[in-house]
Amino acid sequence: MKNLRLIILLFLIASCGKVLKTHVKGKVLNPVTGQGIENVRVILQKSGSGIPSGLKTVEAVYTDAGGNFDISARTLKGLTASVVLDVNEYYSIGWQKDGEVYSILSPKKGNVTNADFHAVPFGDYQISIINNSCNGVGDTIVIIAQNEVNSFLGNEWVLGGCVNKITAVSEVPMGNIHTIYTVKKLGVTTVYETDFMVQPGQLNVQVINY
Repeated sequence: MKNLRLIILLFLIASCGKVLKTHVKGKVLNPVTGQGIENVRVILQKSGSGIPSGLKTVEAVYTDAGGNFDISARTLKGLTASVVLDVNEYYSIGWQKDGEVYSILSPKKGNVTNADFHAVPFGDYQISIINNSCNGVGDTIVIIAQNEVNSFLGNEWVLGGCVNKITAVSEVPMGNIHTIYTVKKLGVTTVYETDFMVQPGQLNVQVINY
């Protein structure tokens, strides 16, 4: 029995020595400006039974003044990496690694994983649409807008007649909005394209006169 206990003890010691480190290095940044985001919490988590959220934080760090972070931990289980942002201030785009985008990163153990996390602040946004040479109910405008971080669906918005409309204020991610609008007047169809930049922390009004 003593020998068996000794063998088990030696096996456990040997196994613990082979526990590989999960190591992630990178930067939390605003891809529109290229600037890092300071004081953002980056965490490594593991799954576990009996935990309300199903995940337990193993290690946590905060980004420095340049948005950089370096986090690591040793566990038997695999870990996932997450970024904790104020959802009222930032729109999370996700982890960027090897040209792919991930909402949650699952780094390999034993190697250093280099990955950045992209997020942008919000701005208030309105559209002012004015038909400044209306010919009646036959006039039509079809608007399709797609923003830089792909949070817009890009659906068609169709308006007819003598339009004079200002939309309600909505909170949207910072960045360029590319708008294509197709105007039909007196049987003639014309397509326009324009770009509009949403700046954070202010009201941004895009004017479309047609």
